[in-house]
Amino acid sequence: MKDKIVQTKSFNFKQFSIYGGQSGMPVSTDGVLLGAWVSITPKSSALDIGTGTGLLALMAAQRFTDISISAIDIDPHAIEAATINIEQSPWQDRITLHNGSVLTTDFPKKFDAIICNPPYFNSG
Repeated sequence: MKDKIVQTKSFNFKQFSIYGGQSGMPVSTDGVLLGAWVSITPKSSALDIGTGTGLLALMAAQRFTDISISAIDIDPHAIEAATINIEQSPWQDRITLHNGSVLTTDFPKKFDAIICNPPYFNSG
């Protein structure tokens, strides 16, 4: 049985929007709360593992104006949505998007912080 591709609803914040596309990752309360809660040291670099639509990377870029962020995802639908969201944001110059596995990607630098909101699946 093939996975069903579903169009995910878009979500608007004050300074940016999240286009969900076919990522299957809607903006949720837990993701927004995590993005509001995370604390990153000024003038540092962060890695967003499993970025999905780019929500955490964008929220971090908005809150911390002097950090650089690398965001990575292995899912092509997520990368498509994240690319659109990052390119349409005012912070595209501080977010670098990587398509691939965090386990095999050779990042050009080390990171001061790691953020991640891993997906969860209902098994029932």
